[in-house]
Amino acid sequence: MEIGALDEVIARARDGFGGAVVLRGQAGAGKTALLDAAAARGGAMRVLRTTGVESESDLAFAALHQVLWPVTGSLDALPEPQRVAVSASLGLAAGSAGDRFLVGAGVLSLLAEAAAPDGLICVVDDFQWVDRASADALLFAARRLGTERIAMLFAVRGDAAVKGVPLTMDVRGLSESAAAELLESRCGVLAAQVARELVTLTRANPLALGEIAARLTRAQLAGRDPLPDPLPGGARLFGDRVAALSAPARLVALVAAVAADLDLVLRATDRLFAEQAVRPGESTGAEVGRVALAELEESGLAGVSGTSVRFRHPLIRSAVHEAAAPADVRRVHAVLAELTSDDRRAWHLAEAALGQDEQVAAALVAAAERARDRGGYGAAATALARAAELTPSRAPVPSA
Repeated sequence: MEIGALDEVIARARDGFGGAVVLRGQAGAGKTALLDAAAARGGAMRVLRTTGVESESDLAFAALHQVLWPVTGSLDALPEPQRVAVSASLGLAAGSAGDRFLVGAGVLSLLAEAAAPDGLICVVDDFQWVDRASADALLFAARRLGTERIAMLFAVRGDAAVKGVPLTMDVRGLSESAAAELLESRCGVLAAQVARELVTLTRANPLALGEIAARLTRAQLAGRDPLPDPLPGGARLFGDRVAALSAPARLVALVAAVAADLDLVLRATDRLFAEQAVRPGESTGAEVGRVALAELEESGLAGVSGTSVRFRHPLIRSAVHEAAAPADVRRVHAVLAELTSDDRRAWHLAEAALGQDEQVAAALVAAAERARDRGGYGAAATALARAAELTPSRAPVPSA
């Protein structure tokens, strides 16, 4: 039913009647799979995509940068005020993004340019983690698609509403017959009562069904032994698979969970592994890092897609974080701070800080000022709040 409704939105957009739709559901309910299927059925329509990442939710315009980067070559076609605003928001030009209306209008204009000649599908996954500045600009465009050849598809976790997008579909899991087919494909033969119990306990969530069924023993599948109580859920679905990775592969996974950019992941892991190679004759950091990345890909938990390292599901990223020692997380952020600049450096410094630190607080204040200048007022407020937490009581509280 959901794919049919998505097909209709896309078909109307292809004919010049643009629109937006929201898929809403719990983690693993199949939202991303539906988005992938819908985008693949658009024929010659161009596809732009962004995914909200929790670690970037405080970086103003981070998601917008990801979705618009492939079409920035069309910026010159925009009216000058819009071109200046969008360029500033994406960090392509000095100055302030200024008026939020101009940013939103510029995003709509740039998407319209990208839609020629065959139409455009704009996919926004994990919208709950999209930074506020990007969300405002994308929703501004989504409310004004009536005569554009653009379909905007959003997916959001939980039961949150996406303001301004009236068409929302709740994704509640598989039908009983589809759930039975999935279990049969993963497990082969299993007892009917076991299948019914799994469907009931997981609420037919396809991710949970597949991952849990793959772990059951033959005796459990046959109903001779009881199922695990409780069944693993949330990040625990992937905890065992993360723990089964070698220490180097877990470290690569941790870096990728914090910074998805492939080049940055490789440079950071090179440095981290070089620190550990203290004996003559040991492999270099680069050699260890690339072998570990290959292991992570072979595990099926993550893979390299273009210039990014992407986890198969956001819950894997959560499982990686849960498995990491706090000191390791801080060290990863410290190394990433050495390899990045501006806002990203400030936030990595904040995550690496142990206790209060006046210099880190000052870096966050500077990041807040930059975010405010670009129109990212939500990100600016968050940075200032964190700066206040990091400021020693003897020092004046930073302000922008």
